[in-house]
Amino acid sequence: MSVFILRSLVEGLTAYYDKLLAFASLAGLLVSLVYLGNMLGNIQDMQRNFDNVIERQRPQHPELAILDEKPLKKMAEMLDSPVTTGEWVRDMFVPETRVWCVDCKRPIPINAKQCPFCLKDQPLDANERYDRDLDHDGMWDGWEVEHGLDPSNPRDAFEDPDGDGFTNAEEFNIEESARTDPKDPNSFPPIEAKLKVMEIKADQFDLKFKGAVKLPDGSVKFQINLKRGEKTYFVRLNEDVRGFKVVKYTNIVVEVQDSSVGRRKEDRSEIVLQRGDKQVPLRLGEEKPWSELVAKLEFSVDRSEYIVKADSVITLKGNEYRVLKIDTDNQSVVLERKSDRQQFTISRKASEPVVSQGGDLGP
Repeated sequence: MSVFILRSLVEGLTAYYDKLLAFASLAGLLVSLVYLGNMLGNIQDMQRNFDNVIERQRPQHPELAILDEKPLKKMAEMLDSPVTTGEWVRDMFVPETRVWCVDCKRPIPINAKQCPFCLKDQPLDANERYDRDLDHDGMWDGWEVEHGLDPSNPRDAFEDPDGDGFTNAEEFNIEESARTDPKDPNSFPPIEAKLKVMEIKADQFDLKFKGAVKLPDGSVKFQINLKRGEKTYFVRLNEDVRGFKVVKYTNIVVEVQDSSVGRRKEDRSEIVLQRGDKQVPLRLGEEKPWSELVAKLEFSVDRSEYIVKADSVITLKGNEYRVLKIDTDNQSVVLERKSDRQQFTISRKASEPVVSQGGDLGP
């Protein structure tokens, strides 16, 4: 009996299975909608409460002026790029010089034209002049500002921003009307200031007249040695060779007694060599000592060196200079600029030894 009832129940459930499943799904969906509706109501209540709280926080005086952010921005800029008096190693723990702002009374840099805190313009210093030198670097503050330099940085006196070989101080410390632009590589002081005497010595060698050759055209070439072991030069009258000229020739032939051949002719011709205002007579086959002063000069702009003697010509930055005199007593060299014939005396470096008798002038 119980088995029959159970079977009938199962058959009934099977007949209505689809309807029961649909009913269960509908009931579940209904419960979910009720839950979501309840949650949405709670969220809306929370949003209203939040809006009410925010509303209560609004200022009670909306007519107040908006905060001026300029001083804050100015302070931020100063923090990024503070005004300093330069990087003095020996003063690394000493604060920069400061004064009180005329309005807010806060300490500000002495050179400040405007207070960085309240933006109030500061009165000009009664002693402020174009030729003032607050950083004591030897250059006027007005000149530094005019040429884009920092009048509060003493180290810029030793800088060379245009790379012309002259420091800012060197471009300033010349005659006021002739001062040059430290930012222009084509503007610089007279370059003679960068030329120094490194060494002066006496160069000694022997002059020798070795022969004379008569050419088909009737002219004569003279065979001369200026230094033992060096090449032989063949020159005519008044032709220059390393500063020497043959200015006179005397053809002399004499008869001499020779024990082996009896009487014979001997060539005793003479020439006269001239260099500057000095003349040296030379007989054929004769050697005569010659001494001349030689100087080593250094052009400190590019560290180039020049070995010069009297009447030598050197070129510096497109200008030609002739050596007029080498003075061993004063250890100096006198130059003449060819363009205007202006003369300059170049002296020895203070750090160089005072030498020099013989030896090599090379590095």
